[in-house]
Amino acid sequence: MCQRQSKDITSLLSEQAHRFLLKVLKQYLPLNLGGYKLGEDLFWSVLLLASVTQTTIEAVCQQLSGTISGNRFREHLADQLAAGVMPVERLKERLQRALQAGLPKKVKQQLSRQAWEVAGDWVEIPYYGKAAADDQWVRRGAAKAGTTHFYCYASLTIIYRRHRYTLALTLVRGREALVEVVKRLIGQVRAFGLRLKSLLLDKAFGVIEVMRYLLRRRIAYIIALAQRGGAGGIRKLCRGRRSYCTTHQFASAKAGRLKVRVAVVCKYSKKGYRHPGVRNFCYAVNGLGKIKASAVYKWYRRRFAIESGYRQMHQTRARTASKQVRVRLLLVGLAILIVNVYVMIRRVAIKISGNGERQRRIKLTLKDICEELKEYIGQKLGAKRKIYCRDVVLYRSFVIY
Repeated sequence: MCQRQSKDITSLLSEQAHRFLLKVLKQYLPLNLGGYKLGEDLFWSVLLLASVTQTTIEAVCQQLSGTISGNRFREHLADQLAAGVMPVERLKERLQRALQAGLPKKVKQQLSRQAWEVAGDWVEIPYYGKAAADDQWVRRGAAKAGTTHFYCYASLTIIYRRHRYTLALTLVRGREALVEVVKRLIGQVRAFGLRLKSLLLDKAFGVIEVMRYLLRRRIAYIIALAQRGGAGGIRKLCRGRRSYCTTHQFASAKAGRLKVRVAVVCKYSKKGYRHPGVRNFCYAVNGLGKIKASAVYKWYRRRFAIESGYRQMHQTRARTASKQVRVRLLLVGLAILIVNVYVMIRRVAIKISGNGERQRRIKLTLKDICEELKEYIGQKLGAKRKIYCRDVVLYRSFVIY
């Protein structure tokens, strides 16, 4: 009986999650589909199925044989995301509203009533192929995953009762200054009514322009610093076996000089890092009062939930080889929206294994939700996967063996 109830609850949650996602997407990303077979529900369901299965639109359409072809679906997608119909700025604005609409009611009510600790992160999705000279969205970076060209995205996330919710997402231009990215993200969350208590940023934002802007706006921050530089760089501070706070002067030919308080944290571990032994972490700190270096380390570690959020985003992101930046942005925004919905479901649902007195209550994982959504959407759309035997003689030899 317990097993049957848990199964019914799981199917109900997957149905409610699918219905909620469709409602948000249809409200904030309305489409003008003139096709005979393709409606809004089918359009978004195909994209959701591609997201939770981490595959391409073509692979999903092949499973939905007789419903719509991959070429036809991509034509509709290109028409909806054409530059004249849906510019990048408008798509970012609508994805922003969809992410904020996907928050629980209690979180929305608390946004303007209290000051929040906000974490910012940076993710690079590899771009393979030769980038066009006039492509303003492809950004060069350090070699990773076999390429030096990436589509870069920045986001801001809050943590409410140990659960993270992404509020702002933006696409970064190829040669855009990082301070402009930070300004845009802060403007997005403040337009939503959120008050900033402190800002925890990734080491990609550890530049003079960003620190000077936050200092001028009186926003408290902790920014991780990359250990680079020679005699006058951050690397020279990583000495000794004790954590300490000091003042460091950053210098740049373009941005000038800026004196910032830096916390140098010394940690020792046998298994926690790739190489056992002593390891130093450096953070730029401002607006937190008199605080010890070890406390800065613990404070900054709160943002690692955001790091796991980006890993989960990759688990719900549909794959594509398209060079259209709007298609890629839509798939990334859809993946983050699914993760937000998973966080809401995880607060109210658990997984039960075993029967009788030996029941175990296990927290839901993102994989569980993706599997349930995959099964529910697949059944609703009539997805089929048939395997045929190509060589009957070889098959019979296996059976005899």
